Parts: sequence; structure tokens; C-alpha cells
Amino acid sequence: MQLCWAEKLDCPPLYATPLNPRADRLTEGIEELAGALGLPGFMPWQGYVFNVGLELTPDGLPAFWQVVLTIPRQNGKTTVVSLLSINHVVDLLARRRVFYTAQTSTDGVDKWREEIYPMIEESPLYDDAEITTRSGAANPGISSAVTGGSLRILTGSETAGHGASADLVVIDEAHSIIDTRRDQALLPTMSTKPHAQLWVVSTAGNEDSTYLRRKVEAGRKRVREGRCRDEGIAYFEWGLDEREDDWENPANWRKAIPALGHTISIEKVRSALESFREQDDLDGFRRAYLNQWPKEATLWSIPQAAWEACQTTVKLPPGEFWIAAHAPNRQRGNGVIVACAEGIVEVVESQRGTGWMLGFLRQLWQKHGRDLGGIGFLERGPLEQQGQQLAAEGAPVAWLSWGADIPAACERFYEAVMQGHKAIAIGAPKRSILDRAAAEADVRDRISGSWTWKERGDKSIAAIYAATAAYDLFIRKPQVRRYGFFIADASDEDAMREYQEKREREFKAWQEKRKGGG
Repeated sequence: MQLCWAEKLDCPPLYATPLNPRADRLTEGIEELAGALGLPGFMPWQGYVFNVGLELTPDGLPAFWQVVLTIPRQNGKTTVVSLLSINHVVDLLARRRVFYTAQTSTDGVDKWREEIYPMIEESPLYDDAEITTRSGAANPGISSAVTGGSLRILTGSETAGHGASADLVVIDEAHSIIDTRRDQALLPTMSTKPHAQLWVVSTAGNEDSTYLRRKVEAGRKRVREGRCRDEGIAYFEWGLDEREDDWENPANWRKAIPALGHTISIEKVRSALESFREQDDLDGFRRAYLNQWPKEATLWSIPQAAWEACQTTVKLPPGEFWIAAHAPNRQRGNGVIVACAEGIVEVVESQRGTGWMLGFLRQLWQKHGRDLGGIGFLERGPLEQQGQQLAAEGAPVAWLSWGADIPAACERFYEAVMQGHKAIAIGAPKRSILDRAAAEADVRDRISGSWTWKERGDKSIAAIYAATAAYDLFIRKPQVRRYGFFIADASDEDAMREYQEKREREFKAWQEKRKGGG
């Protein structure tokens, strides 16, 4: 497979992980398989994606554990996906398993039955590798009696893939996915396979395509910052720049459609444009043929419409409530305290810095007593010392760990927003603080398939973390240790000091007792 720099392709990509010309790569089997299936030569963009995506490290492992590809429709994406998948099934060196998932199980089965099965069944590979193709609802896919390899077409359900291991996972038409449940189900299947890869392929989506949009934003940033190889994630994007409004110009089509002049003609694109125009769906043309995202899909990891639908003027009800405090990991920035009761989340206070927060939290504790279910802090966060101080004084402090609690809380908060008012409501007081944080919140994917919030730029998202923690604590209601309740007059400094010293002594005594096994 001929090597070529991205910028030298006949249709250069908008973003692409650079080629390493000195690396070994697993492309020989792909070329042989294409010949056996009677496919014509690769288009330049396909060759580039294979050459980079299948690079090996010096120790023989894949250079990239994840490959993300976004490209306009009808450009040969199915050829890439099918060759990659079938090559694993017929690999004689290992008994490989492939999981393939599309928008729905029916979509995946239809694509393989109508486009890929005939190609396999009409080739010598069908008999040589003793391949079986299955379209039934029970276990759709293909298998080889010679190699023991198999491909299973999965449903979109959360549990699909649990309990089995995979050498290759392909998520096709990723624009249809709105959350991370598919990653959570499938990524763990790769954990015991050192050569495993995840390929995510799609055309641009819309404002609901939050899963793919996160991949796109993260991939673009990795390419710009040159971090693809360090993180083991390759990214490729062909299409028309989202800032380009002259999208009806055929000259711009040549910049965006890599199959133009190979398998697609200008006349076909022009005909498609008129068809979309008749249906009053020009955004559909831009997504399908130019891989352009609509402007409303470019800002929010939490869909903006879903967020706004959760807003309410209802105040926090009396009774038990939980609060959480957080601040940005830098000296300048606002600390935030958020409360949650009966699914209503609202900002209690937000001020510059963090020096005000310990006293403010003490006052909340003193005022509300047993109605305050707990005060949440993120472990190893910028407020850890304040949380430890409050715990030493006897406050009901709850800690959220980064390993399990916080990823689960982020998923729970996101799912609640997507369900709307029946699960969560965003209160009116100081709502703009939460609105700004929600707009700036991006997602940090984890190898386990879980995720946490991260800043999109340099603006703080402390409020969204505090809201996430407060909502999670109210839903879970974890047990917290209480040593007593604040009974001192906050305005009496001597009484306050005496009370704090007493609570610190009690806390130290409790620690010593626990160390002694008492």
C-alpha cells in the first residue's frame, strides 16, 4: 500500500494524524483480502487511513488503540469497515473476535446482508475459509470454520458484549449515539487483548450527537497539539470546514469529498443537492455530502435543548437537602456551592477565590442541622483541606472518589438531564452560573468506558461539578459520620474557637480509637 503524506492526497483531510513512514504496519493482509474479494484499488484517502491506523509500535503492538474517522457519506467508508473486520475473522494466526455495532441491530444486519455478504459469498474466500454468514435475529454475523474467527453484529443495548472479549470493536454511524453506554459496554471487552482496537466511524451528526461530537472535538485538539501518538488515538476528518458558508460551490465540494472523481461525480452531488432542496433539508445535504455539523451542535456536550428544558422557577423544598462545594484547580476563579433537594439543583453561592467557603459552609451546617444530609467534596480537589477541617469539626462530610464515584455521578447527572423534569430541575437562583458551566463542559473519556467532565477551554466548570456531586449525593444518600451539630454562636469568636478545639480533640480521639481497633 503506497505511503503518502496527508497534505499530498488529492483531497487532503481537514484533520489527520500524521503518517510515520518508518513504522511497520498491518496493511499487507488488507491488500490481499481486497484482491480476494475482487475490490478495485484503494482510493488515496482509504490507503492513508489504513497506513496510519494500522501502524505498529517497535514491540509489535498497535500504535493506536482507538481510531476515529469522520467522512461524508458514499465515500467508501463501508469498504474500510468491512475489510478491517473480515481481515480479523480470516486471520490464521489467531482466533479473533469482532464486535460491530451500528444505529440499531437491524441497520447493522441490513448493511452486511445487502452490501457485504454478497461480496464474501461470491469470492473464493467463502469456500477457502469456510465462512458462514448469518442474518437471523439470534446471532447475526459471520464466522470462519478454518480460523475460528467471528464477527457479531450487536444491538445498541447497554449490556451487549458483556462477558466476552474482543480483538476489534467497530462503532459505525456513531452520530446516532447520544451517550456513553455503548463505550461502557464494549471497551471492557478489549481490556485483556493487547492488540485490540476500537474504530469509531461516522458522518457528521446533529445537536443530539453528543457522543460523536466529543470524539470530534477531542480528535481535532489532539491533531493540533500533536498528541495522537502519545495518547494512542488516531483521528481523521474529511469534509468542508464548518466556517465555510459557500457550500454550494463545486470547488468546495472538491475540498470536502475524497471520493469525488473516483466513485462520485459532480453531477451526482449536484443532483443530491437538488433532492435535499426539494425536501427543505439543506442541513441534511451539508451533513451527508460535506460532513459539516450544524452550528447548534458545536457548543454543548450536554444538549442545550435538554438543559434548557430542565429549568424551573420552583424553589428548594423544605426538608433534607445535600450540598457540594468545588472550585477550579487554579488560584483565580470562583468557588461554588450547589444544593439539591427533591431533584431540584440550584447554586447557593459563588464568590471569587475559596477563602470564604469554609466559613460559609459552617454557617449552613449551623443553620440547618439535621436537614443537611451532607457536604460533598471531590477527593484530591482544591477544597480537600477545607473538607478535612469540616470533618474534624464533626460536619457530615461526604467524599466522592475519582475512581468510581465521580464518573458514575457524571453519567447519572447527564442521564437525568436527558430525561428532563421527571428526574432533575435546574433552579432559578444564580442559574446563569450553571448555564455557563454547562456550555463550557466537555468530556474526558476514560479507557474503562466511563467519563468525567473537563474544561473545554480556560473557563471554569466548577459549578457543573458541584451540581453533579450534589445531585448524586441526594440520589444515593450515602452514610456520613456525624460527631455532633454546630451549636456555638458563629458571631462569638471565643465560643467558636472553643467549640472547634473540642471537636478536633473528639475527632483525634475517634481516630486513635479506630487505629486501635476499637
